[in-house]
Amino acid sequence: MLKLLVQGSQDELSRFFLQFRTHKEFIVHPDSIQWQEENSENVQLYVSFDFCPESRENLTIQMMTEKGTIVKLDLLDGIVTRFDDGKTYIRGKLYDIFG
Repeated sequence: MLKLLVQGSQDELSRFFLQFRTHKEFIVHPDSIQWQEENSENVQLYVSFDFCPESRENLTIQMMTEKGTIVKLDLLDGIVTRFDDGKTYIRGKLYDIFG
């Protein structure tokens, strides 16, 4: 379990923790909230995180060059993330024993 102290406005903290809800690997447990001053927007939030990584499988990507050649990449621990703006992020480890 990880423990974290985060400080900022309520709006900033809400947006920050909203990002963790999109990742299944993190489970967030708010511990306590402290206001810095009575009329202040500044908040301190103590939270605990459980890190529960999901098992990842190998991923094969195929890309075609401008000349029509197909290139295959076998990625270890491959992850594909699709964003709302239509972009796709692919991450993984590639070991080339001949490189």
